[in-house]
Amino acid sequence: MDATKHRVLSLVMVLALAGCSGGSNGKDGRDGLNGQDGAAGPVGPSGQDGADGRSTGGVMGKLTFKVAGKEYPATNVTVTSIPDWCGTATSDANGEYELGSGCAIGVYTIVFSGNGFKTLEVPNISIAAGKEYILNRELTAISPLVLKAAKPPNPAGFEREVTLGVTVTGGTPPYTYKWTPRTTNPTAVTLSANDVEAPTFTTGALADIVAADKKVIGFGPSLDEEGKPFRPEFLGVSNRQLTEMTYNFDVVVTDQMGFEGKVTVAVVPATLAQANGSIPTGTLVIASIPGNAAALVFTEKPIASSAVLNDADTAFPWFIADAPGVYRFDGLRVAVSNYVSSNPSCGGCHEYLMSAEKQAAMALKFKKWSNSAHGNHFFKYMEYDANGQLVWKTGPDGKPIPAPTANPTVFWTEPGAMTTFEYGMTGAEGTHYGENCVACHTTGYNAALQNDGFDDVAKAAGWTFPDLSKYLTGLTGTPPDLVTTEPQYGAWDLVPADAKAYAGMQCESCHGPLGRHAANGGSKPVGEYGVAACAVCHDRPTNHDRVALWRRSGHANTGLAFGESTGARANSSCARCHSAQGFVKYAANTLQDSVDSGATKENVEPQTCAACHDSHSTTVRIDGKAPVYVAAGFTVSGAGTGALCMTCHNGRRGLRGDAVPMTGFATPHAPTQTEVLMGMNAYFIGDANGYKVSGHAAVSETCVGCHMKTAVEGLRYTITNHTFGFTNDAGFDAAKSICKECHGEEVNGEAIETAYANARAQVIAQLSATLEAAVAGTAGFTVTPAGAGHGAPEGTPLVLALTNIASIDVEGTTIVFNLVAAVDVTFPSGTVSTKTVRASAGKVTDATGAFALAGVDGVLSRSLWNLGLVNDGSNAIHNPTFVFEVLQATDEALKAATPAAACAATCL
Repeated sequence: MDATKHRVLSLVMVLALAGCSGGSNGKDGRDGLNGQDGAAGPVGPSGQDGADGRSTGGVMGKLTFKVAGKEYPATNVTVTSIPDWCGTATSDANGEYELGSGCAIGVYTIVFSGNGFKTLEVPNISIAAGKEYILNRELTAISPLVLKAAKPPNPAGFEREVTLGVTVTGGTPPYTYKWTPRTTNPTAVTLSANDVEAPTFTTGALADIVAADKKVIGFGPSLDEEGKPFRPEFLGVSNRQLTEMTYNFDVVVTDQMGFEGKVTVAVVPATLAQANGSIPTGTLVIASIPGNAAALVFTEKPIASSAVLNDADTAFPWFIADAPGVYRFDGLRVAVSNYVSSNPSCGGCHEYLMSAEKQAAMALKFKKWSNSAHGNHFFKYMEYDANGQLVWKTGPDGKPIPAPTANPTVFWTEPGAMTTFEYGMTGAEGTHYGENCVACHTTGYNAALQNDGFDDVAKAAGWTFPDLSKYLTGLTGTPPDLVTTEPQYGAWDLVPADAKAYAGMQCESCHGPLGRHAANGGSKPVGEYGVAACAVCHDRPTNHDRVALWRRSGHANTGLAFGESTGARANSSCARCHSAQGFVKYAANTLQDSVDSGATKENVEPQTCAACHDSHSTTVRIDGKAPVYVAAGFTVSGAGTGALCMTCHNGRRGLRGDAVPMTGFATPHAPTQTEVLMGMNAYFIGDANGYKVSGHAAVSETCVGCHMKTAVEGLRYTITNHTFGFTNDAGFDAAKSICKECHGEEVNGEAIETAYANARAQVIAQLSATLEAAVAGTAGFTVTPAGAGHGAPEGTPLVLALTNIASIDVEGTTIVFNLVAAVDVTFPSGTVSTKTVRASAGKVTDATGAFALAGVDGVLSRSLWNLGLVNDGSNAIHNPTFVFEVLQATDEALKAATPAAACAATCL
């Protein structure tokens, strides 16, 4: 039976039995095993939502500000966050704000800005879940006052009352004023009041401004060697001088709440002035007439002019040239006109008037100008070829030499000739180039005057200086002066053609405006040797400082030029180097013993810019590319631009040496730097003469390399040092500081200088001993006292006892006797009692006066020459080996010549 049938039968039997009755119930059976879980019931309804969790926070606080110590709520300030996940809030009337409570937890920078307050960023603000960060801050209010300085008359003139003023907008009236004159003003001033809206003051007198030399550097008349004015002349005013003679007043304006504003009001008494014979309309003309006390008047002036000769009875009369034409008084003449731009084409007007020779000369000047610093910024990188065409220079590899920009790491590839104005406008100066640069890179620019210069023409054409950042792209290079990689002409092309005609520093930049020079009685351009024309641009306060530096040099000595190059000395060897006019002629041919400088009292100038630099090519007149003969009797080769210096900085007495006899008592003309550097012209060193060239001659450009291109500690200058010396701005000699530029930090030359001083003193001591030995056992020396000063008459001969001589020194060919006790010395002017007697070496005789102790070609004469030769101002630094050999040889020669007994005849 299968299992299924069995289970059915069992169930039937159970049911049958259950239906039976009568039997008792049996015991309960055991519980069965638990059954399996039933299926899950349906899902019940959802319960209520629980409370939200917090993962954000907020920032709130109060903002205030203070004015004049009083606190105010900072209202309507915008509050934001970085990152900007908190939204924006604005402070209310109480200065309170709440930057929501929805800022995700994190660290923020909270920013407060707007409504006249300086933006304040508060970093590292941590936002916590469910928290409000309290951030109170005091803000800095930006003064709502806007001040604009009033424009006083320009030029204001001298000893003139000027009203100051300022326009105020914004803030809460009424306003209060506080005026303060600056201590740097050229003269002391007194304000009519310092607490009013428009006070007045009076500008200083011209004489006082001239006297304020430390404030207005170099302004004033030409001075002779005694420091006195020596000629009537017009005075130049450079850019620097105009800045230094400007009066400045600071005014602080305060409103009712206490807000302050500050502005400076400038009063310019004069204008730029080139002090030449042709000047632009509107110029304030200043004259210097030494000793004048007469009431001068114009003997000629234009009909249209209303000019008045101010301060006419003083040494400094002045007037404003208000109309074109000729102005004349007391022998001085000036022609006034407007600019026309030569561009450069002056010669075109004169073809029918000028000879072929003059036309050729003018054409050469224009050719020079076209490749000069004034006409072509890249003049050092271009040259004229055999056909007269201006071409780019190539290097040894045959490739064009890279053209430098204002950034030392960026070069342009063969950009071609361009003026400095175009150079700046096309990106070589980057966005650093600005309107203030244009004034000196164009012709006739002067915002204070209306004279048809560049600024006037550009304005008439509607041009203003553009924002170069909108035109120059891809700026590169090392900061801060980022430049373009090639010329970009967008801004340049917008300059009107009429204005471009004034690009560069043309004829009129130096010679003055020539618009009416034919009508002005032949006011033709003339050679400009004075420094004033150059100083207009090359004497600026912050850069282009060459003239300011030059004024501190020996080259600026007008008195020396006057004394050595005019009158009887105008045609002389002195005029070659002591006047600009003479040097220009001498530089053309250095074989000349003398030149006719043409210099007069009225026009003589010292070694100005035009002396060393050709005014048309702007290059130095002697560049050392060819051998240069110097008056010391030899030729210098390979000296570079230092050859220009050597032309004058030599002894000028011809070639010397053991084989060249002395023909008289003489020392080299100071200074002797060239002989010392090249190891030339010494006695007692035999064949070594000329073979002791200094190692310093290897310096690039020789003299220029150290004296102009090497940094001097404490001396501020740009590009080159035109003081040519080593005195720094504090007045200290910083010569030692340049040694380390080449030789290292520990090298200063002190030991060489000390050794030189000792060696020189030893030679002089031996010279003294040699002289005393020559008169030993006698009454002493008979001397003819030398007069004080060049050419002064001598005194009456007298005997100096050996016992009264404390020491002997030398000054050139003069023997200096320092005495124990004073003696009476008689000169034509009278008798003086002195402990110092000077006498020419050739007039120092024995006690009887019978014979001179020293011969003209003897050991004493040659020793004095050597002492003068090595005394070149460098204390042997220029050429130590040569100097010490010369001193040693001189010492030995004197010892060998020292007599054993008093001389009975000339013995030295």
